[in-house]
Amino acid sequence: MQHNRTGCGTTATYAHESKVDMTKRPQPRALMHQKRSERFPEFRELDEIARSFGAGEDLQMLRAFEAPFSRLLRGDVPKRCIDEQLAFMKNDASYSVPDATPEAFVLYRSDFVRLYVQLAVERSDVTDGGSDLAGLASHMIVGSMGPRPLELELFRHDDPFPIDLVRPSQVLQRLGTVVLEPGMQRSFVAAHEVLHIPLPQHGAAFLLLDLPEIHEFRIVYDRESLRPKLLTGVNQGDEQLLYVLRIAAAAGDRSTVPLVIGALETHHAHHVRWEALQTLVSLDPDLALSCLRKVQHEDPHPELREAARASLPRLEAALVAARP
Repeated sequence: MQHNRTGCGTTATYAHESKVDMTKRPQPRALMHQKRSERFPEFRELDEIARSFGAGEDLQMLRAFEAPFSRLLRGDVPKRCIDEQLAFMKNDASYSVPDATPEAFVLYRSDFVRLYVQLAVERSDVTDGGSDLAGLASHMIVGSMGPRPLELELFRHDDPFPIDLVRPSQVLQRLGTVVLEPGMQRSFVAAHEVLHIPLPQHGAAFLLLDLPEIHEFRIVYDRESLRPKLLTGVNQGDEQLLYVLRIAAAAGDRSTVPLVIGALETHHAHHVRWEALQTLVSLDPDLALSCLRKVQHEDPHPELREAARASLPRLEAALVAARP
């Protein structure tokens, strides 16, 4: 189906594909976690805690999870789940463990929580993300499973919002290193605290509980300056769109301008709209100038309006200098 959208003085025509309802298809991974919920009351308790809290009570919810997480950390449920998967693999060499990666084993996943077992090791073909530090979009609890202690590097920002999209000036505080002995745990507050696990730490395994997301994006900080570097979305679709926008800008592909306009005018996340604006500056500076003038007054997000106002003089000067 074709839709026409008019934006910033141009008309964008693009195809819209209807989404497939994946809930109508068999989901082996979801079924596995449903069965675990039925067998282990510890997992049901996690979901019940999440359901019992409403919006604005996220810090209270984090504290409510600490005791049940401690029981899981010190109990035998993680080992029983792992042993179960090993038994499947022993009986069927072709068995593929659902929801597992070379770095993590997902004990339990629901609409509310995600519980992982991870090893603090680094494979030769996997890096730990380079020099950047990623903030948290959700509260998190980490516990050391042993047999060796787990070392954590901690950073904090007392007031991470709002983040200036154009002139990032907020700097993380380096809190230093914390060592969790086996059986010890620590909670982390979304956005305000940043966790980095140095790799490799051979012999160190940890249990990680990821709670419901309370922010639609996370802040990525430069490791050296500790200043905000960029915003990344927590939604996979948002991240894919950001990636496509960056590719379009790098390739100078002007045929994507209608799609960029569509993202600028209709996307719900302000950091995606900002990326669309930056892409448009690369592809069509004159059109981008028109859009910036509109965005500075009409965008619903105050940070994006301010970013547009701050960018206008620089783009105007660049266009004047480029004219013969």
